[in-house]
Amino acid sequence: MQQFPGRQGPILDEERMKKFYLVIVLLFASIIFTKCKNGISDLLPMPENSIVSSDELKIYGKAIDAIHFNSSRDVIYINDTTRKVPSYAIRNYSYIKSSYPIFEEETYNSFLENSKKKLLIKSIPSTLKEKVYLCVRCGDSILDDKLYGLISFSSVGFNKSHTQALVFVTMYAGSWSGSEYYLTFELKNNVWEVQSYILIGMT
Repeated sequence: MQQFPGRQGPILDEERMKKFYLVIVLLFASIIFTKCKNGISDLLPMPENSIVSSDELKIYGKAIDAIHFNSSRDVIYINDTTRKVPSYAIRNYSYIKSSYPIFEEETYNSFLENSKKKLLIKSIPSTLKEKVYLCVRCGDSILDDKLYGLISFSSVGFNKSHTQALVFVTMYAGSWSGSEYYLTFELKNNVWEVQSYILIGMT
């Protein structure tokens, strides 16, 4: 077969360059996906069993009812999914018990396990329904002078008899204003009641 000097080399080089650029593009796409997959997780569908229980909803409602509203213009947004407790805000069992002497360790252990879960909140049984709105992927941009704040709840921990509960609450009232705290609850006469308020931080 007759060969043509100067032709075969450039053709092969062009093919190699195409493959090289393809590998680079795929590599960058993989890096971008890896960095973003946590950020887009909120957009992914959640399984049916990831909906908070009726008791949790009642506890969230009681927590909202305990908030002091300053004026008739105040409204509040609730994140529609539970949030993990940040590592800096985790307190040990003794710390919680020091503020609520009858606090049970099994309630605390249940809270540590449940607080890792991301659950969907479909409704809030608050007495302030006309002021409370569920918000999908809320951010500080929704806050203005008409809003009292944006609240996120953790999942709730219960004791085995389901008569005691612990929840972590984060409330933002603007870029430089907010608070984080634990609330303990007891079930009395089939009604969940707040028993202690344990402030973790405030700005």
